[in-house]
Amino acid sequence: MSGHEGCGPGCEGHEATELDFVFYEIEMFRTAYEAWQQYSEDGFLNNSFLEVFLLHFRALHEFLHSDGELPEGALEAQEFFDTEEEYEGFLKDRCGDEDLAYLVRQDARAHKRLAPLTLSRLEDMEEWDIHKIHDAMNKSIEAFIQTVPDLCADQEEPAP
Repeated sequence: MSGHEGCGPGCEGHEATELDFVFYEIEMFRTAYEAWQQYSEDGFLNNSFLEVFLLHFRALHEFLHSDGELPEGALEAQEFFDTEEEYEGFLKDRCGDEDLAYLVRQDARAHKRLAPLTLSRLEDMEEWDIHKIHDAMNKSIEAFIQTVPDLCADQEEPAP
């Protein structure tokens, strides 16, 4: 036991790697999904976990699906692959075009939803298909983990 279980990357005394940050996002995404389901009867908690889920969805979506269009300094999935062939394998195995187009639309919607208090937040009261977002993202998460297994071998993989 390292004494750092349960803390996120960057907590005091924990030397964090870039991959630690990626796995932290995966764990938060999956945990928020589970908590959102668990607290479905409590509107306040359910909404809180929805927002946490959307926040981590956006971070992972940008990381896994940006394909080189990131702000300076942002982590990009491509940098974790040793060869172009490995990266191409990831692109082939991650979520397909239809799911990817859906995630792009949901990312834009989440950007508006998590923005400062604006009327556009009140105007968008459509239900979120959290299961569909989760399942599509999980395809890409699993493709990433499977395509760079040597890197991920030391990581404790969050449950899907």
